[in-house]
Amino acid sequence: LEEQKAETDAFLQDAVERLTRLENIKGGLTLKVESRRGALAQADENEQKLLRAIEAARQRIAMLKDLERNMDGFQSSVKAVMKAAANRRLRGVTGPVSTILSVKPGYEVAIETALGFALQNIVVEDQGCARAAIGFLKDERAGRATFLPLDTVQGSRFNGRLTGTAEVAADLVETAPQYQHIIDNLLGRIIVVEDLGEASVVAKNLGYRNRIVTMDGQVINAGGSFTGGSTARSVGVFSRKQELDELRAKVLKLDERRAAAEKEAAARKAEVDNLTAQLAGAESEGMTAAAARLKAEMELDQLNTALEEGKNAAAHRGQEIAALEQQL
Repeated sequence: LEEQKAETDAFLQDAVERLTRLENIKGGLTLKVESRRGALAQADENEQKLLRAIEAARQRIAMLKDLERNMDGFQSSVKAVMKAAANRRLRGVTGPVSTILSVKPGYEVAIETALGFALQNIVVEDQGCARAAIGFLKDERAGRATFLPLDTVQGSRFNGRLTGTAEVAADLVETAPQYQHIIDNLLGRIIVVEDLGEASVVAKNLGYRNRIVTMDGQVINAGGSFTGGSTARSVGVFSRKQELDELRAKVLKLDERRAAAEKEAAARKAEVDNLTAQLAGAESEGMTAAAARLKAEMELDQLNTALEEGKNAAAHRGQEIAALEQQL
C-alpha cells in the first residue's frame, strides 16, 4: 500500500503540473486569440471601408460618364448635330472643340474661360460638311451652332516676349497634329497668368492687344476691359474629364489597397483559426489532465483509507503478539 501510495502521489503531482502548465498555455492562447480577433475585425473593417470607397467612386464615374454621354451642358443644337452624325445623317463631324484637346492639370478653369462658348464649336472635316450641318439645323429648326472646318480655319500664335507665369493658352493644351491650327485659332493669342495683379502688368506690357486670363477665370479683354467675379464655366467638360481621370486613378489605388487589406484579413483569419485550434487542443488536454488528477485523488483517498486500516490491523496484531508472549 505504501508503494502504491507513492506511485499515486507521483502520478497526481504529474497530473497537477500538467494541468497547471496547460492552464497557463490556455491563458496565453486565449489572449492571443482575442488579440488576433481584434486585428481580424480591424482588417475586415478596413476592407469594407475600401470596398465602400471603391463603390462610391465607381458610382461617381458612372454618373460623370452618363453626363458625358448625354452631352450635359451643351446647347441643344450641338446635341442635335452630334446625334445626327451618330445616326449617319451627317458626315465629317468630328465633334465639339472640347473633344479634340486635353488640358494641362490645374489650368482647366483658365482654358474653359478662355474658350468660353467656343468649347461648343463643332469641328468638321471641310466647309461642305459645315454647310450640310447648317442646312440640317435650319431644316430641323434645331437652333444655331458654329462650325470649324479643318480646310478653312486659320490659326495664328502670339510670338512676343512673356514674363513671370504668363503662358500662351495654346501651349497649355494637347491635341492631335491635324487640329493644331484649330487650337491656335482659338487659343493662340490668349495669355494665361497666375492672378489678376499679374494680368494687369502683362496686359499693360502687351499694350492691351491680347486677352489675358487668370488661373481662377478672371479676364482682361483686348482693349482693356475687365471681366470677372465668381467663375462660371460654360460646360465644365475639362473639369469633368479631370475628375474622371482622378477617379479612375483613385479606383486603381483603392483596389490595390483593397487587395492588400483582403490579404491581411486572410492572414489574420488564418492566425485566428490556427490559435483557436491550438486552444481547443489545450482545452482537450486540460480536460484529460483534470480527469487524471481527479482519478488520482480518488485512488489516493482509497489508498490512505486502506493504509490506515492496515496500520490499525498491524497494531492490533502487535498487541496480540505481546499478550501471547506474556502468557508464554
